[in-house]
Amino acid sequence: MKKYFFTVLLLLGISFLGWQIYQHVNSDKKVVKRQRKKVPVAVEIAPIRQATVQDIGRYSGSLYPNAAFIMAPKIAGRLEKIWVNIGDKLQ
Repeated sequence: MKKYFFTVLLLLGISFLGWQIYQHVNSDKKVVKRQRKKVPVAVEIAPIRQATVQDIGRYSGSLYPNAAFIMAPKIAGRLEKIWVNIGDKLQ
């Protein structure tokens, strides 16, 4: 009976300690949220006028081909000359 009582008491103590740590960690977050002030947003004011709007976009990225091939010889050796240029269409 003493072991059972001691085990329950130990679990309650650990639970209470965990709850206190949880409350302490979350109270810091609440203080930070309360201290944040709403900063005014800069707004540019202009008179209303009618104009043409152009959709101009600048993008960065990589281009990938629709098809790519790796050319490798079936036998070992050195290539003396390539009879085609880059971008030439082959049959």
